[in-house]
Amino acid sequence: MMPGCDMTAESTVAACSDGCDNDGNAFVDCDDPSCAGIGTCAAMSDGGMITCPGPEAAENTPAACSDGCSNDGDRFVDCEDFDCTGVGSCPGRDGGSSGARCEGPSEPENNTAACSDGCSNDDDDFVDCDDFDCSGIGSCPGRDGGMITCPGPETAENTPEACSDGCSNDGDRFVDCDDFDCDGVGMCP
Repeated sequence: MMPGCDMTAESTVAACSDGCDNDGNAFVDCDDPSCAGIGTCAAMSDGGMITCPGPEAAENTPAACSDGCSNDGDRFVDCEDFDCTGVGSCPGRDGGSSGARCEGPSEPENNTAACSDGCSNDDDDFVDCDDFDCSGIGSCPGRDGGMITCPGPETAENTPEACSDGCSNDGDRFVDCDDFDCDGVGMCP
């Protein structure tokens, strides 16, 4: 339980806006499915995923990347969805534009020059150090099979500390807020 938080059901406007995980389920306020549709919390469906009304559509336009819901039906909303990287007000990977293609023909992104030029040489959606092909090349951190593993034995990735340490504690390919185990934990949406 968080300091200064009352243990109670998360089912009132007050409990759904106090910044606390009142019911102890690791979800805070509007991130808790119990708060769906209460106060300023959006209605949720699909186990806590905020889905847009209407049929599924691509989440790759400025409008779709800023409407507060998942248009394509995955678990990611707006700028948290890789499809929105570099679209509208969503930042690109490495702070640049998402998947910005390099001039010229596609070539491997696996050398120091290609891993530091600010664009995707191999025409995927990953730029420089965000491309697993660049792991351990130049200034890019090394990865074990594409993941940044934490030192020491594998542990659960479901605490505020584990969800903000910059590595994969549980040995899957997902780090911190990109790991579904961190949904609603600490600063993870």
